[in-house]
Amino acid sequence: MKKFRGLVCVAAIAATMCCMNGCTISFGAKTNYSYKSADKYVAGDREISDKIETIEVDYLSGDVKIVQADTDSISIKEKANKSIKDDLKVHTWVEGSTLHVRYCDSSRKINLTNLDKKLEITIPEDVQYEKLIVDMASGNVDADCDAKDYDLSAASGDIVLKQSGKSDEIKIDTASGGIAVTMEEADKVDVSAASGDILVNADKVNDFKANTASGTNEYHFENVPEKSNISSASGDVKVFLPEDADVAAFIDTASGDISYDFAFEKKGDDYICGKGSNKMKVDTASGDVKIKKN
Repeated sequence: MKKFRGLVCVAAIAATMCCMNGCTISFGAKTNYSYKSADKYVAGDREISDKIETIEVDYLSGDVKIVQADTDSISIKEKANKSIKDDLKVHTWVEGSTLHVRYCDSSRKINLTNLDKKLEITIPEDVQYEKLIVDMASGNVDADCDAKDYDLSAASGDIVLKQSGKSDEIKIDTASGGIAVTMEEADKVDVSAASGDILVNADKVNDFKANTASGTNEYHFENVPEKSNISSASGDVKVFLPEDADVAAFIDTASGDISYDFAFEKKGDDYICGKGSNKMKVDTASGDVKIKKN
């Protein structure tokens, strides 16, 4: 199979986001969930052999998994905790090169009580995607994909990303849940968790930013980022760097200890190793900071 470049946009939209995208949601015994061109959608699982450049997923509640496989088509498969009618099944519509995926049928009053569903999207492994967007209201995101840009967010749920190749930007945030990222190379990375742990394993990053309000932080860098800014309101921070690290690190903690494995030269608030070419800032309000060797 030949490589082609596509645009993949995956979004499971929360209530406020859906209003911006032509659908409405309310929660209760009867749920309002409406979207445009509803009569063009097909209910249930399906295989997509068209050349898809954009995948747009609006999934109300439940886990979304994106996996790569040796295939020429895109597969949409859904599992539910009970037998469900067509109006409650996943709905899809191919519009040109865009694949729209919706949680269920468009309806002003649809009964979603006690419904638990999971969605799996299988994509060709030799496709280089332009963008992957996931916006979850409630549920976990597990993505394995090579894309130029990522924008992954969850109001409540964990986010796991396995990135390969070279990306321009990776942005991940969750209000309540953890973040785990394994990546090869990216120009910019920004990860944020309001309440949850962050674990990052990165080969090469030019500009790295991470923030947690409450949770532990662990960052493994095979190469020191050119610029990095790591902050935590409450929680320990561990940063792993190569033995020959070249870095000038500004480290500040309001309440916590600072420890390191490197022969840093202290200049004011800066800890310098090598020429200090790469700039790093680590700031915690409450928590220890540990700079360790890989």
